[in-house]
Parts: sequence; C-alpha cells; structure tokens
Amino acid sequence: MQIALSLLRYILLLVIATLLTVYILVYAFEPVYGLLLRSEVGGFGDIDFTDAAIIFVALQFYIPLFFIALGDNLRYWAFAITLVLLSLIDYQVDPQRLLILLAIIVSGGLLGWLIRFVATNTLGKMPSFEPMKRYF
Repeated sequence: MQIALSLLRYILLLVIATLLTVYILVYAFEPVYGLLLRSEVGGFGDIDFTDAAIIFVALQFYIPLFFIALGDNLRYWAFAITLVLLSLIDYQVDPQRLLILLAIIVSGGLLGWLIRFVATNTLGKMPSFEPMKRYF
C-alpha cells in the first residue's frame, strides 16, 4: 500500500510540475534556451517547435526539483529513474547537447535537495511546526 501511495504522489507531482511549467514557469527558461540551446533549424517546414523545446527543457529542470523537494523516502530513486529516462530521451533527440541537458537535470535535483535541506533544518525544528514534522 505504501508503494502505491508513493507512486500516486509522484504521479501527482509530475502532473503539478507539468501544469506549472506549461502555464507559469516556462518563461524563466526562454533566456536559458536562447543562450545555451539555440539552433539554426527552427522547426519542420512552417511549424516552429521552439516553444515545445523550451517547455521540454524547463520540465527537465522542474520535475527533478519537485521530486526531490517534495518527495517522500523514495525521492532519490524517483530522481534516478527520471535522470535515466530524460537522458535517454535527450540522447535520442540531441546527442551533441547531452551534457548541457544533463547539467540542467542535475541542477534541478540539486536545487530540490537544497530546498529540502533548508526546510528540514529550519522548518522541521520550529516548535510550531511539530505536527508537520513527519512531512520534512
């Protein structure tokens, strides 16, 4: 039962990360995409896939961030599975820029770890948050 709840939690985190990225957080990645990953080919014929590429790169940052910052005790397993799956997709899509995209994934994971570390060491030690301690 615990594994089913954990799986449901990560599916919910994946949906939340996707929705937040598509509607709100993608605008932060437009300059990053313009500096690091700009390509000369903009799309297929008349179709420009730049917006879809920006959303995909932003998801590669935010999914590990949400998994590690808000995950349960299986958060590092979820991060490892996410890292392997996203790196395989990145290798198939653009093998020349694989290291840059892996750095984006790992930086999302590191920021999630930092958020969790700060929350555990500050919010988890406040007496008023004692009932919430099981979440940290």
